[in-house]
Amino acid sequence: MCRAIVAAANGWLWPAAVLACTVCDSQTGRQVRDGIFGENFWSTLLAVVSPFPVLLVTIATIQWLLSRPTSAHPYERNDLHT
Repeated sequence: MCRAIVAAANGWLWPAAVLACTVCDSQTGRQVRDGIFGENFWSTLLAVVSPFPVLLVTIATIQWLLSRPTSAHPYERNDLHT
């Protein structure tokens, strides 16, 4: 089902490119499609996407740590003690 949707979308968006492709209908094209959308698709997708949430959490933590007040008393204002 997914392959049909992708093929239809590509055909509607770039019909000349789809018709001009000489590799798509060859044995090589079928092997490439099977390699991408084969039985390991979800595990490969998970391996590719999984670093992004870790990176996001790391960046958010660093941003949070850098935005914290640096004084020992965060609610103390220095301009009131003059």
